[in-house]
Amino acid sequence: SGMLSNMFLTASLLGFLYAVLKHRVVDISVVIDRALVYGLVTTLVVGIIAAVNSLALRETLVPGAGLLLQVVVPLALGIVLGRVREYTDRVVERVFFRNKYLAENALRTFARHAEHIEDAPALLEATVREIRRNLKAPSVAIYSAEGSAYLRVGQAGDKRSPESLATDDAALVALRAEQRAVDLADLESGLGADGCAFPMMVLGRLRGVLVCANRPGEHYAADEKQLLTQVAREVGATWRILRARDNEAYVRAMAEGELSLKAAREKAKTLALAWKGA
Repeated sequence: SGMLSNMFLTASLLGFLYAVLKHRVVDISVVIDRALVYGLVTTLVVGIIAAVNSLALRETLVPGAGLLLQVVVPLALGIVLGRVREYTDRVVERVFFRNKYLAENALRTFARHAEHIEDAPALLEATVREIRRNLKAPSVAIYSAEGSAYLRVGQAGDKRSPESLATDDAALVALRAEQRAVDLADLESGLGADGCAFPMMVLGRLRGVLVCANRPGEHYAADEKQLLTQVAREVGATWRILRARDNEAYVRAMAEGELSLKAAREKAKTLALAWKGA
């Protein structure tokens, strides 16, 4: 049993190493950098915690101290030093991983500002531009639910995404079921296998999809997926509001006779082109 255990352990380690080096499921440089930095910070913080805890317990918990004091002192130290560790982590992100920190902050700011964009095409253009610029995504596409299909309404990057997706495409089904980011590598989707899809949920329904191709040699990390999901949700909600506003303005103009038949047709064509994107 000992030999079998060692064999299975060795095989699992070799399999992990093969996946990392052959398929490059993670960026090795990022893993090494983070392991070194956070390992050093963790060692430093743990050493400080141990020293402070020992000193505090020796000075406060004198022989014969009450049970309440014995419980409160370690608990207070844990809370305070836990906050110190959180602050240390933020400092590490800003100092050692400054580019990543600035990129994520820029996307969070864009997500907050997206609802104040007044033009639908400008919103889509800004979304794909900001994601590509900050996360270095090779390509970004946005799809909108239109009847029995999802049409591409925004596109930027090297890879050309399909113009439309069937409403029951594997990626769309997974997004409706999970309501969170899904890796395309696990699905047989028309979007391909090298990327990640993010749901644009509006009132509990999948009204659009944000698709980002993977960066060369790595997949998106959990915190990046969470951030892109937030961006997709904010952009999707704003996109639907802008569409409803344009539709309302068009119907009002028609009802009040402000548009001739020819002008109404031209306006309808303009709206349709804006919905379908480039």
